[in-house]
Amino acid sequence: MAFRTVVISTHSKIEYSLEYLIFRTVDTEKRIHMGEISTIIFETTNISATTRALTELIKRKVNVIFCDEEHNLLAQLNSLYGSHANPKKIKQQIERKDDTKIKVWKAIVEHEIFLIDFETRNFSGNEQSDNKIIIDEDGCLII
Repeated sequence: MAFRTVVISTHSKIEYSLEYLIFRTVDTEKRIHMGEISTIIFETTNISATTRALTELIKRKVNVIFCDEEHNLLAQLNSLYGSHANPKKIKQQIERKDDTKIKVWKAIVEHEIFLIDFETRNFSGNEQSDNKIIIDEDGCLII
């Protein structure tokens, strides 16, 4: 079971060999079993990773995150096809009726606004929120 979040912040080379991800720097070499990694973050741009290592990470559904030279999150590596049915599922979602798409969109927006409101109340210490959230039939947000 994957449980480790690996953050690479020094100049290094990443390789894959015999179920292990190998991290090599100028003076050290570390090995982590692939089954232990849930997320890997490339925090610097001075990292070389082999395509074999990246391919194995994707196959094992490990979150791969890249940062820019200022250590800000830049991109996430995702697999194109998680299973044989993904293209079919995407096609079905595109072909859904407009009213179904609006209902789903409304639920997503309401949930995101709820999360933002919840986080705002937790950080500000304000238990009461004056925000009124209304979403019309077309899925448009009214504040």
